[in-house]
Amino acid sequence: MADREQYAERQKAFLDALQLRAPVPEGFDANDLDAAAAALTRKRAAGVRAAWPALCYGLGEEFLPRFRDYVQATPPPCEGDYAADGFAFARSLPRELLTEQAKVELAFARAANGSRLTAVRQGRSILVIAAWGRRRFCLTLGRSQPF
Repeated sequence: MADREQYAERQKAFLDALQLRAPVPEGFDANDLDAAAAALTRKRAAGVRAAWPALCYGLGEEFLPRFRDYVQATPPPCEGDYAADGFAFARSLPRELLTEQAKVELAFARAANGSRLTAVRQGRSILVIAAWGRRRFCLTLGRSQPF
């Protein structure tokens, strides 16, 4: 039983190192493991870029460093895909970093994830996204007076 426990501990240490959450465990080549970890992070980042274009475009050059920080703190989602990973990433960011387009992207994702009503300010208007069952409704409320 001790062999099985040791194996499980080494496997966990290996996976933590691959996901940038721990140093390279003893007995592994650091260069190889670092290269594999970088490739997995790039793959994960590319998937989030594809699923969350407004968020990533809005972050610009800050996307990759902030995403690396996120990867170090957050394992990949157990369920879902890059959209779920991007949703968690977007929610981890300070609100002031999100552009208006990224806030709309996040509002639609919240509606898709079960939130019944989400509102986002866009300039002098408010975008309201409502969800009933599988249907999503979007309404823009405008104002002639500034907020």
